[in-house]
Amino acid sequence: MAVLAAVLALGASACGNDRTEVPDLLTPGPRLGDNPVVEPRAGLRLIAPAGWTVTQGEPPLLTTVASGDLIVSIFRYPRTEPLPRTREELDRATTDLLAAAKARDPTFTPIRTARTRVDGEPAIQVRA
Repeated sequence: MAVLAAVLALGASACGNDRTEVPDLLTPGPRLGDNPVVEPRAGLRLIAPAGWTVTQGEPPLLTTVASGDLIVSIFRYPRTEPLPRTREELDRATTDLLAAAKARDPTFTPIRTARTRVDGEPAIQVRA
């Protein structure tokens, strides 16, 4: 009986001494390299951080890239009107795009817009 008590006491002395750190689930994880993402049905190619979660969506959502509290969502909507070409047309398209996003999601808050080119064509980048 004394041997059993000694074994139990020895085993219990090792329990609970070291605390395990609680992982931070809100902060994005580190970039562990590059993770090429190709979405052929939409002509999308991008490099996501390796170690982050990449999920294919259902149209109009193409892809999400997520880590911690950070989520990047890429949507593609069909268009019927011609692409904007001039500065004025791009300005109007930016205004219309932001208004459409706000109408779809009242919590939408733009951070920054920028003009860029995709396959040589004028494009608008929205960070929100």
